[in-house]
Amino acid sequence: YNQSAGTVYDKAGDSTVCPANQTVKIDKTAPKCSSSGGSSSWTNDSRTLVGTCSDSGGSGCAGNVSWNINWEGEWSNLSPGKVKDNAGNETQCPANQTVKVDKTAPVCESSGGSDTWTNASRTLTGTCSDQGSGCVSNVSKDYTTQTEVYNQSAGTVYDKAGNSTVCPANQTVKIDKTAP
Repeated sequence: YNQSAGTVYDKAGDSTVCPANQTVKIDKTAPKCSSSGGSSSWTNDSRTLVGTCSDSGGSGCAGNVSWNINWEGEWSNLSPGKVKDNAGNETQCPANQTVKVDKTAPVCESSGGSDTWTNASRTLTGTCSDQGSGCVSNVSKDYTTQTEVYNQSAGTVYDKAGNSTVCPANQTVKIDKTAP
């Protein structure tokens, strides 16, 4: 603050000291950035990566940066972008974030039923398949007592992102445990 450009001279040798009314601000140091918001866990929602700026060069940060990922996929080593200070210096935020987004429900196929009578138990199985995050597990439902039921489902299957599907209710179970 209150800096002078110095002294000026004319051709006759006269001089004048320039007024000390100038402010000089120089910041040649790029800001720093830390990345956050990613996760190695699957989600069926979106993830927002955030680059948090810090600047010790004097001019201060112009702001943070964010990147909202709202589509399906699996990525590692992502960066939220670049941050800048008020002098125009910029820094790429670390590319150290993982994002896993799966918004598609798994598929289930039901099996194990039969139109044929039996005196044994029956187990309906819901077999899960998922192209995104993968299935948590298959599902099953046991029938051990006398019954005659139609349009049965083995239950509900889930993927690792929390999406779910009810298995088709297309199985028949006929159990007769009573002697003639």
